Amino acid sequence: MESYYYIDLGVFAIIIAIILLRRLRPRKFKKTRVFTLPAIYLVLLLFSSLGLSSLMLISLIPTGYLGYLFGMRTLENNEIRFFYRNGKLYYQWPSSITLLWSTLFIARISLYFLGLNFNQGYVTNLLIDYVINFLLSVNTGLLIAASRITLQKAKKLETF
Repeated sequence: MESYYYIDLGVFAIIIAIILLRRLRPRKFKKTRVFTLPAIYLVLLLFSSLGLSSLMLISLIPTGYLGYLFGMRTLENNEIRFFYRNGKLYYQWPSSITLLWSTLFIARISLYFLGLNFNQGYVTNLLIDYVINFLLSVNTGLLIAASRITLQKAKKLETF
C-alpha cells in the first residue's frame, strides 16, 4: 500500500481531532454556528457514503430520522448546558455525541484508506461498512436534533 494513503488518513484524523477538541469546549452561542457543524457532518456522511448501493443510501434517511427523533426525546432533559460568561450566552453539547460521531467517521475513513471497504466484496467488510454508516447516520440525526434543541432553548434565554 502506498504511503500517501497513511498520510491522507493521518490528515483526516488530525482534522477530525481538531474539530472534536473544539466541540468539546463550551461555545459562544451564534445562530449560524449551531447549524454549521452538523451541516458539515451531514455533508461528510454523504460524501463518505457515495460508493454505497442505492438501497444503502436510501436506508440512511430513515436511520438519520430515527436518530433525530431519539435526540429530540433524550436531549430535552437538560443534556445541553447553557450559561453566561461576560454577558454572552454559551452552550455545551454532550461530549458523547461528538466523540461517537468522530470515532465512527475515523473508522469509516480508515476502512476506505486501508482498502477494507465494500469494494473488495467480502461479506464481513460489507457488514462492517453498513453498520458504521447506519451508526453515523443515527448520530448525525442526533447532532441535528441537538442543534434544533440548542436553538429553541437559546430563544428562551435571550433574544437575538
